[in-house]
Amino acid sequence: MQCFGDIAGAIGGHFETYLAVVAQVLQQAATITAGADGSYEMFDYVIALREGIMDAWGGIIGAMKSSGKSMFLLAASCPRCFANIVCYSRRSPTLCTNYL
Repeated sequence: MQCFGDIAGAIGGHFETYLAVVAQVLQQAATITAGADGSYEMFDYVIALREGIMDAWGGIIGAMKSSGKSMFLLAASCPRCFANIVCYSRRSPTLCTNYL
């Protein structure tokens, strides 16, 4: 997932073309959860996935901001929606303090 942030950083404001599709992919990935009866490997996977998603949003936000593009499109993509999911997750409280 981090690759989206890296790509955004590399192409800057031109990433706006791909923003809607990438935002949808990141939002869908954010819905993945580990059940209460899941294995530790699944919990680790979900935490790593969420970290990757937040890294991707960080790269995208940085690229859009540095290129002077409208932040309205980014706000419409709602990265905070995912941040709220992470913050209120009982399984990964440290992610909230690391990224917000």
